[in-house]
Amino acid sequence: MVIGSAEKRAQDYLKNAGHIDKEIELNRQLLAQEQKRLQHLSKILQHDLTQLTSYKEYVHLVENHIKKLQAERDKALFLIGQVKNEKYRTILELCYVYGMTAEAAAEQMHYSTPHFFRLRAEALRIAAKLMEQDKAQGQEQYWR
Repeated sequence: MVIGSAEKRAQDYLKNAGHIDKEIELNRQLLAQEQKRLQHLSKILQHDLTQLTSYKEYVHLVENHIKKLQAERDKALFLIGQVKNEKYRTILELCYVYGMTAEAAAEQMHYSTPHFFRLRAEALRIAAKLMEQDKAQGQEQYWR
């Protein structure tokens, strides 16, 4: 089954959301590395550099970015949660939350790969329809 532009939009949205956890973790690692670096410098200089305004601003920016990413992830999970059919919801979760390939997800669900692709296209059609309904109700900014 070929997916249309609305389904492609839903797929792109969910794919982007699927990478959010990795981006959050990367931001947390960068923040931890910066904190370690400043602690090391603090020992050398015998001054608490974590009290510097620039460091506090940096931490604040990173934490706000992480909060925005978490909100985006929550929106995607909410969209998937709105899919009433459990089979379609599971397909979307496996592909876009857990990042499984279609082949691995098909195997886990005991479907042939071609059948899984048809089911995934239908699940994306439903997700796209939900997004369009929200858009029609003036909640378009919710999905970007």
